Amino acid sequence: MQQQQAPKNIETTILNIELQTNQIQKQITDLELQKIEQLQKLELTSANARSKLLGQINKWKETNLITAPGKGTISYLGFLENDLFVEPC
Repeated sequence: MQQQQAPKNIETTILNIELQTNQIQKQITDLELQKIEQLQKLELTSANARSKLLGQINKWKETNLITAPGKGTISYLGFLENDLFVEPC
């Protein structure tokens, strides 16, 4: 009787191990998908932050910099107030 039970126990054990293996493979697949989704979100967030920063830099340049319309020099003919400086680039 025990000789008949041994093969059944081995088969049961094999089936349980296969089931566990399939569950672990599913968990791995789920984690890989989560990783891809998180990476895409981070890339999008980073791209949006970069775009916003570049826009703010351009706005600051338009507001605070005096630039020549091409190659050349700028002549600033007004009077500067205290703590204001014009520096060559």
